Amino acid sequence: MLTLFVCNLHSKVTESTFEHFLQQGGLRYARLRMPDPAPGFDSNNRGYVFISFETREDYDAAQRYLEGRELAGKLLRTSKAHDRPPRPVKYDAMRDVETRHTNPTVQVAPDYRDYPPTGADMRDKGAR
Repeated sequence: MLTLFVCNLHSKVTESTFEHFLQQGGLRYARLRMPDPAPGFDSNNRGYVFISFETREDYDAAQRYLEGRELAGKLLRTSKAHDRPPRPVKYDAMRDVETRHTNPTVQVAPDYRDYPPTGADMRDKGAR
């Protein structure tokens, strides 16, 4: 299945308006995905839409029809949709004390927990 990315949509264009626009061009598509607007913004979309097609001919026809076409006063731009790159893992092995001290491949950097308590650290903080 091929997916077309269409951007530069006017913020007031709804999904039903865009579907009607595609039907006027005689385009056949399998699925239309318009992400919800960002929270706190007064709009109907985020300025882009993904359209999935089952055949290469439908994809090419849609790209020719939509590229540079005006909708609600803005010129549409199209490109092939790409898969999202994987997001990095939000885990820092340097913060895990057990991993830092037991795994020789993890570089050990000094940490405040590596030094013995002194002076104000030894007092009871809640006794004041």
